[in-house]
Amino acid sequence: MTTARRPRSEGRLAKYLRRCERDFILKALRMHRGHNSQTAAWLGVSRRALYDKMRDYGLDGEASAMRTEAGIMGPRKVDLDGDDE
Repeated sequence: MTTARRPRSEGRLAKYLRRCERDFILKALRMHRGHNSQTAAWLGVSRRALYDKMRDYGLDGEASAMRTEAGIMGPRKVDLDGDDE
């Protein structure tokens, strides 16, 4: 006979660990001024894993904003007129 288990994401420990992981990723992104590659390398995870976690935690816009704020990379310019200037 098996006992019913509640989903992992509902437990207090799981919620606490998710908050800790989110905060740690956010601090790492700030330390590396939004550079996803550098942040992923420092954390010891793949960029894909970092992107997935950022999306899960709602941080996907944070890194972009940090890069823009640091003057590292602004929004891409889109040529709406078709000019090649």
